[in-house]
Amino acid sequence: MKKLAMFILMGLAMLIVMPSNLNAAVVTKKVTHTAVYANEGINTTVLINRLEEIRAMNRSDMTTVEKRQLRQEVRAIRSNLTGGGVIYISAGTLLLIILLLLILL
Repeated sequence: MKKLAMFILMGLAMLIVMPSNLNAAVVTKKVTHTAVYANEGINTTVLINRLEEIRAMNRSDMTTVEKRQLRQEVRAIRSNLTGGGVIYISAGTLLLIILLLLILL
């Protein structure tokens, strides 16, 4: 009898916890690309203009060497504009850090 009551309670708990998507509406928004750069200034506008020029170029008649040079230039400009690296923390690492902070504090 105890097992039956436990199974019924577990079933009810699962029904209560399940999300209900009956009234969910799909909303799509148009995303515009905006870049935030670390060092705003005259040099930044020159570099952004150069990126726009490269993007507008017709690269179909270029050789592979020229395309490679353009890719290297674009990478150099982007790394210059962002001003450094980005640190990515996974969810597991974040959870571990939070647990360690809770334990130690």
